[in-house]
Amino acid sequence: MNGGNRSYRISRMSLGTQTILAAREKTSYFSSTAEESKPLELYILKSDSNSRIVWLYVVANKIPFELYNFDRKISDLRCMESFNPTLTLPCIVDGSKIIFGTEAILNYLAEKYASFRLLGDGDPDIKAECNGFISLAVSVIYRIVQKEYVEPQLDDKCDIYLRKHLTNRAKIEVEHRLNQLEKLLRANNFLMGNKGL
Repeated sequence: MNGGNRSYRISRMSLGTQTILAAREKTSYFSSTAEESKPLELYILKSDSNSRIVWLYVVANKIPFELYNFDRKISDLRCMESFNPTLTLPCIVDGSKIIFGTEAILNYLAEKYASFRLLGDGDPDIKAECNGFISLAVSVIYRIVQKEYVEPQLDDKCDIYLRKHLTNRAKIEVEHRLNQLEKLLRANNFLMGNKGL
């Protein structure tokens, strides 16, 4: 990552035949070899851990991209409705392809840009294991942490006793899931396979 050109402004961007007008923080990251080609566009929600997982994968594999950081405001997200009707983040636009959902994005990026680097290096067994861990992190653990721990803490309207109950339950459930992972991975030197990626 060679730094970025960061600006917060009203920006206009063309996606195929669609033109989107939105206030967003836009950052471009280009590798020196890919400046002449259009990088993929990565749309993330600043506070979302799934968005950060995708962003970290893109950065770790030095994939050229333009970053669009959104707040949680639905009015900002509405600009994506023409090309991503679900308004789901993270989302990438790569030429004419529009992909949303953390697992789908990671698999697409791994196959197209990174020769499965950091996602099993092309070994189908290790790739399946990686997908299992990603699925667990993205769905189960994320749901517990985000929905039952973080969001109640940030919700001023939530009753203090309900908030305390939800966060205690979330702590117990996360601890249980992490203990399951610990038992599963106890014999491994690495998360997946017998060598570092």
